[in-house]
Amino acid sequence: MRLANKGEPLRELPAGVRHPANMADPEDWINPLRGYAYDSFNPDVLLTANVRNNCVEFPCGASYGLLVLLLLHPMLPSNKYMSPQVVQKLKELVQQSASIVLNEMA
Repeated sequence: MRLANKGEPLRELPAGVRHPANMADPEDWINPLRGYAYDSFNPDVLLTANVRNNCVEFPCGASYGLLVLLLLHPMLPSNKYMSPQVVQKLKELVQQSASIVLNEMA
């Protein structure tokens, strides 16, 4: 059950979807990668990746010419270690000509 937003300013975007008017619009967010498009995924998704034409591809059809793995992140306190499965998969992808960068977040 959903409560009515009585007395709250609402807007409708997209058509038929009403939500509080003070919600942030994604197009107004600051881009943390300075204009570059990016995705994120969990380690279990990484384990499904393969390399084709020097690009890392996933079963869903997503394809990337470069993977950048940020090793330090304030929201992930236990990020100092990768599982052995992830390390092995990264090694396999590099051996198959994938471009992977390991970097600390500035």
